[in-house]
Amino acid sequence: IAVACLAMFSRAGEAKGPRKVSLENLRTLYASIRPVQDSVVSAEQQEWLVESLRGMAEIVIWGDQNDPAVFEFFMEKDMMKLFENILLRDSGHFVSVQLLQTLNILFENVSNTSSLWFLFSKNHVNNIIAHKFDFSDEELLAYYASFLKTISLKLNIHTLPFFYLEREELFPLFTEGIKYINHHENMIRIAVRTLILNILRVADPLVRKYLQARIDPVLHTLVSAIGQQSLELGTIFSSDVRRSQNGRVGTLLDDQIDSLHYLNDLLALDIPFVTKALAQLLLDNLIVPLYIYPLTDATKLAVGPMPPSVCCFLLSQVLFALSDPWIVNIVVALLLQGQTELPEHTGYSPLAPSYTPAPDAQPIAPATPMPASHGSVFRDALLRLLAIEGGDVPAMAVLCLLHTILSNKAVSKELLREGRLMPSSKMELQNNDFVSVLIELLDHACQPDSKIRIVTANIAVSVLRSIVFCRIPKPTVAPSSFFGVDIGKLSLSPDRPQDRPPETPVGRRALYSPERSPMSTPLRRSAELKSPRPGQQRLPTSLTPSTSSSISTPSTLEKPDDTINLCLLTPAQTRRLEDLRAAGIKELLAFYKAATGDGDQGKKIKFLETFEDEFRAYNPNPPARFWSSECILHHANSACISDMSYEMRQAVGTVELTKRAIYIFLLLRKFGYEVLGNTDRVFPLCQPPAPLNSKDSIFLRKDSAVIISCSVCAQRGATVRRVLSLDQWRFLLCEQADSRQDYYTVRYVADLAAVEVVPDITNLRSLTVKVRDFKQIGVFHSFIATVVFDDHTNCMKASDLIQRGKEQLVAAKISVLEDLMGMSRIARPTFVVTSP
Repeated sequence: IAVACLAMFSRAGEAKGPRKVSLENLRTLYASIRPVQDSVVSAEQQEWLVESLRGMAEIVIWGDQNDPAVFEFFMEKDMMKLFENILLRDSGHFVSVQLLQTLNILFENVSNTSSLWFLFSKNHVNNIIAHKFDFSDEELLAYYASFLKTISLKLNIHTLPFFYLEREELFPLFTEGIKYINHHENMIRIAVRTLILNILRVADPLVRKYLQARIDPVLHTLVSAIGQQSLELGTIFSSDVRRSQNGRVGTLLDDQIDSLHYLNDLLALDIPFVTKALAQLLLDNLIVPLYIYPLTDATKLAVGPMPPSVCCFLLSQVLFALSDPWIVNIVVALLLQGQTELPEHTGYSPLAPSYTPAPDAQPIAPATPMPASHGSVFRDALLRLLAIEGGDVPAMAVLCLLHTILSNKAVSKELLREGRLMPSSKMELQNNDFVSVLIELLDHACQPDSKIRIVTANIAVSVLRSIVFCRIPKPTVAPSSFFGVDIGKLSLSPDRPQDRPPETPVGRRALYSPERSPMSTPLRRSAELKSPRPGQQRLPTSLTPSTSSSISTPSTLEKPDDTINLCLLTPAQTRRLEDLRAAGIKELLAFYKAATGDGDQGKKIKFLETFEDEFRAYNPNPPARFWSSECILHHANSACISDMSYEMRQAVGTVELTKRAIYIFLLLRKFGYEVLGNTDRVFPLCQPPAPLNSKDSIFLRKDSAVIISCSVCAQRGATVRRVLSLDQWRFLLCEQADSRQDYYTVRYVADLAAVEVVPDITNLRSLTVKVRDFKQIGVFHSFIATVVFDDHTNCMKASDLIQRGKEQLVAAKISVLEDLMGMSRIARPTFVVTSP
């Protein structure tokens, strides 16, 4: 339709004269078409009639915006009656399609309110809507559905009475549209659902009264369709046909998620009779019997073959899509506190803040002993599913459900506290069953032969973080200790990396000094670790707290808000996390030793590159598409998800297993520092103490710094004079300041590790400098330039200094990485680079 409309107006633009778009031409077309309404259109006349109808629509739309006389003629001759008569004559498929398309374009493009009212008047549109088309033709049905949707977009308190016939109690726009509410074609289904939504949005009392008596079957059809899709999913995942049904699974999930979001749109209208009927249908016919009852051993209460993992996943989709507080809190209350028996129809009331089980309802005893959980067998079932036995599919589904519960803003905080998902004190967290199970799950993830996917461990940490942290008012005085340890007394053992040195003032950065030139002395890491600089803060060496305190307070008091995160983990739980972090380090060290073998420097560099690639790609938040992805329901080694990234499936091969070990190490380290309330200043590896940006002014002393004059010719740019300089971390192109000696303005800065230098064989004074962009997938260079020096000697010096600086930086990074893994210090070769 959009293409046809575009073609129509393009032709109208080409015919600037009055012959094509004019009142005279409309009169001519009307005179030629008028006799057709009283006779049957032959096959030879269909093409001519289609073009004539299209031309009339062009003229009418042009006249509505440019010439009032055109639309006056349209109203005078009652051309809507003409269209209706042609359609009722059964003029053939092409004429019917063109007529619906013409009306659709007219309704969509007529902007004058009175003109639109005329189009809707005299019941012509209602007669066309109620006409019995031959919908065996899918194309005709698609145009018909689009025609209905376009009408619904024009509905308001003034236009709705044209379609609702109060005296006859007829509403063809509604009654004809709902016939296709669950059509198999997605476009038709969306058009009809949009029609219903737009009708309900109009607050007309008479129409609302009409709909109240007829909306229940529509809502029942919508909920029943979701239930049938759920049962089909349950059948697929409870049998061995999941691989052959992989495409069908994606289609079912997409349709079901779209339907849930549509139901949420209906609930958001806040129409009492719609909300009450839809909520009861969702709870009685879908959520409770299909998603909640199958979690227990009470199979007689469940409907159909619904594996618990599928139930948890579909429940997470329900809670993700719905934002109605009443439904959401009832579902959460049933999962965390509810009984297994619900009274028939339960007497739900929209005013009820939460669900209260019947006093005579008896819970069904769980099959195996579980920690005390307030008598809710559903909560016990969730805890059982979190236990890793053979695979992580049930655990991942439960984690997605818990993550959705904790993320849904409609869930009552009081309900989360009662369900022990939002503790407010250390005592409430001490014997928290969810915390214990999640820590145990992370322990499985650290094992060498673990079958837990990275995304599962990631969500487990996210859920654990939501449970153990709470927001408190910001203290007026900065805390002086973490876990009872005085900050001023914190120190590092010799095998731990040091913290970043304090930043220097931006206005006068002393990047180089004669006492310690970074390019003229070797790296003295051991001495630096043993002799910290004055005022430099050290990082804690362990996550284990002292027994004098059980609460950690973050040190980031510079937040703009008035609250901070408070960790409620007990000392025992914190020691358990420290053990997990140590296990992650041990696993990473094992892969490091296997990859480097006898300590070959080339293999170490390759491992370092893999580590830094994973660090740059590290993202603790799964992509948005993951939460509705079918990979949650597939086994970790399933062929159905073999084309996904290794985070979503079971890692295969040495490379992926190494990446997995790196990711787990980073995940547990980041969470450990969050528990400490501190910032991990070691990563990225060997970063400069202060940032340096373009246009900053720096001080370079010629007796200690690398300063080489050159000309830079960038791609698609002019040649400019610059000064090439280096420090331990960066490659710089500077311009000398006009008024101050030894002061330079930075024009370009890049990470030294990303710089590649290629000699120019045609010019011995020239180098091609390429700067790699590690954020891009593959080899992509963000900067390519030709640097021409004054002589061959300076060219060779620059190339040698860049290469030696990169080697020195890589050696420093390897040293830091080995320190993080707890390797003992060994003598390493150092590089002494002299200034020119």
